[in-house]
Amino acid sequence: MDKQNILYQLTEETSGYLLVREAVSLGISRPTIASFIKKKSMQKIASGIYKTEEAWDDIWFVLQSQYQETVFSGATALYFHGLLDREPSIITVTVKKGYNTLSLHKKKIKTYYTDPQLLSLGMISMETPFCHYVNVYDMDRSICDLIQHKNDFDIQDFQTALKEYFHSPSKNIHQLMKYASKLNMEQKIRHYTEVLL
Repeated sequence: MDKQNILYQLTEETSGYLLVREAVSLGISRPTIASFIKKKSMQKIASGIYKTEEAWDDIWFVLQSQYQETVFSGATALYFHGLLDREPSIITVTVKKGYNTLSLHKKKIKTYYTDPQLLSLGMISMETPFCHYVNVYDMDRSICDLIQHKNDFDIQDFQTALKEYFHSPSKNIHQLMKYASKLNMEQKIRHYTEVLL
């Protein structure tokens, strides 16, 4: 396939975004990519990330593209699952311990740390409102995070998320307890399940 067509296809697949590293991994030279970007009048969003004028601004997709080892968590994950009734003012991610978060902090991204072997626990791929897929903790892991970091939440958001979760047909209590065991918070989780179930 012609390299311009490959670039066009990459841009179509991401609803108007072009990730330079993906194009380079397919053997397309940087001058060819630069020419395509210029021809399409694409806007630079971040280092190595461009978008067409028509593409929607997708902050979650851009952030995930920049920081591939992050997982959306906390209030952001709860919002993705419909457990909060308003979009959080601050994006929250989880990274493995030792990950350099200086640039995330500069962007005002709230960051939690976890043991490397627990980073992927409960991680799923979810679609943003703009049709891109990002890494997010599933509903059950998100409830563990909610309870673990209770003091970081507004009391109303905390209560709303718990109530919505325990009324949701998608909740998985067995999975919740399994995560609680691995995260060393069984007693805390058991307390809430006994009260709310």
